[in-house]
Amino acid sequence: MNQSSRYTKESMKTSIFLIISVVFAVSLSSCIPPPPQPLFVCGGIAYDNKTYNCVEGYLIIRGSSSSINISSSDTVVSSSSSIIISSSSSSNAICKGIAYNSSTQFCAADNEVYEKCGGKIYSPSAEYCYTNNVLKFGTLTDNRDKNNIKTYKTITIDNKTWMAKDLEYRSGKFVCYNTCEYILYDWETAEKACPAGWRMPSYDDWAHLVSKTGGSNAGKKLKSRSGWNDNGNGTDDYGFGAKPTGHASTGTAVAVYYDVGKTGNWWGGINGARPYKWSISGNSDGIGNIDWNVPGAYFAVRCVKD
Repeated sequence: MNQSSRYTKESMKTSIFLIISVVFAVSLSSCIPPPPQPLFVCGGIAYDNKTYNCVEGYLIIRGSSSSINISSSDTVVSSSSSIIISSSSSSNAICKGIAYNSSTQFCAADNEVYEKCGGKIYSPSAEYCYTNNVLKFGTLTDNRDKNNIKTYKTITIDNKTWMAKDLEYRSGKFVCYNTCEYILYDWETAEKACPAGWRMPSYDDWAHLVSKTGGSNAGKKLKSRSGWNDNGNGTDDYGFGAKPTGHASTGTAVAVYYDVGKTGNWWGGINGARPYKWSISGNSDGIGNIDWNVPGAYFAVRCVKD
């Protein structure tokens, strides 16, 4: 074999080796996973920044006509109690996973969606809305029991001031449900249970409240936003916060509780010489009433100012 032939064979071997090396390298590179994409976190939740924008801890969906697409024409308005995105288009924002209409609603600090009050955002923990006006809760301190002083929020509906929570004074004939989550009174105790300057509402007081808070829809508007069974929660438009207290009977030696979580029942004055109760149900938007002159019956009390 001459020298020229030997060089040619060596060159061919080298070329084949290089081709095999390149093929192996390409094959190996295809088995290596791509580098991880950057992780975006918003309010403790990982998200895809191609789908969402993060605005002060809230995820806002990009794109479609039913969601907000943050742009130079959008304005972010925030406060200690809420955040809302106002867009040039009619769009929805997200409040901890719940879509809401940012033009008429807002997301408060309790991560609940509320209707704006006359177009204004407010703090539901300190304020309530009545006739499109933002009003501050009043307060009532009941110090009759020095070992259990109670402070209640109050609201004013058409010049009548109500407690924004059921009475919790432990005196007379009363029963406690679930370590006094709800306190219910018999009729005789209810008549005199409210603190000085306040009283048990009359039949007319309740009728007036119903007429000024939605009539046939007053129950839904007065019910609290949580605590009711079977999706029976209300919108609590006026800060009244009606709870599903149920009712109790002491016809036996031990108090028996009925419909807790399903209905709220309050003593409501006398009509035709008979005591009445007013009731809100979880599966209804209205408020009903019926005379209830039954010995051993116990209902909640919501005081009204004299």
